[in-house]
Amino acid sequence: MSQLIKLLKETKIVPAIKTTSQLESAVESKAKVLFLLKSNISEVKNVVDLCHARGKRVFVHLDLLEGLANDDEAVKYVSEVIRPDGIISTKNSVIKSAKQYGMFCVFRVFLIDSHSVQTALVNSQKNKADAVEILPGILPEMIGVFKKETGAEVITGGLISSRKHIDDAIAHGAICCSVSKECFWCK
Repeated sequence: MSQLIKLLKETKIVPAIKTTSQLESAVESKAKVLFLLKSNISEVKNVVDLCHARGKRVFVHLDLLEGLANDDEAVKYVSEVIRPDGIISTKNSVIKSAKQYGMFCVFRVFLIDSHSVQTALVNSQKNKADAVEILPGILPEMIGVFKKETGAEVITGGLISSRKHIDDAIAHGAICCSVSKECFWCK
């Protein structure tokens, strides 16, 4: 088991940072891993460095990183200059590039109907991400399907509004839940 998978399992509730104001709360939390969902090219290096200085591992959502394309050169730049502990993306090409640079990858999928489930399963099998993040996170029955079909670890996120959602996801085999509501972050 990789060190990052172990940390994600220990963390259980991963702060999903969308705003600058959430950053300080996230780095003060007991969480060992943080997901940086929104940032821009002029700030992301400083944010990653701050997280590392506070003893946190940080994943950057590359699709939501403003000011940077989603091509191989951008992924190489993130890997070599920004140096997050992992990346998150909804794009197969980004996952494949990041894997080539030895990065830990979370493939984020949105499950809205049976077609999106099938497409997400096929893409997850092809891109060989280290983990698949299923959104919305309130579909615990899908966790076992993705674990069985892809062999990847499963993270849930999105629409999580109660501790029961988190507990159900973990009970169904998710390694953790990414949550943007600060009231769930372990202080």
